[in-house]
Amino acid sequence: MTLSVTSPFDGGNIRVAAVEGRRVDLEIRNDNQSDFYQWFYFRVTGAGGAPLELRILNCAGAAYPHGWDGYRACMSADRDEWARVDTSYEGGILTIRATPPSDSAWFAYFAPYTMEMHHDLVANAAAHPDVTYRSLGQSLDGHEMDYLRVGEGPLQVWLYARQHPGETMAEWWM
Repeated sequence: MTLSVTSPFDGGNIRVAAVEGRRVDLEIRNDNQSDFYQWFYFRVTGAGGAPLELRILNCAGAAYPHGWDGYRACMSADRDEWARVDTSYEGGILTIRATPPSDSAWFAYFAPYTMEMHHDLVANAAAHPDVTYRSLGQSLDGHEMDYLRVGEGPLQVWLYARQHPGETMAEWWM
């Protein structure tokens, strides 16, 4: 099977710069209509059972380059269970070294929280008798901006996630 790297899926973000055998050079794309980037999420096929080196070349220009020191990327074979893998940062390049257990593996900045998971969270919360739901409108991508109200009283607390394209993981705490 030929080695392939793709990201046209919910939350996916990467650009392939070069493929040389088992070493793949990549670049993180900017967030939509933004000069910033940090988030990556992509799928590798055709790499099962053999060591793989993924080098993200443009990490020095990321929104928070100091965050790469000591960082470890996430890998999953099924998109349910995620594990941290060997990752190093040197000279502005983030290098991920892993041996995917199968011919289809996903790599991400953090374990993604998909829109399908978001819809399940909103549906479950909105079904609770103490929760009031309303839509605040649509995002630039056409997604509903969901508003859930819980309780009454003078103190208001706003909690929000998915403010930026690279923040799917922020919804885990919601």
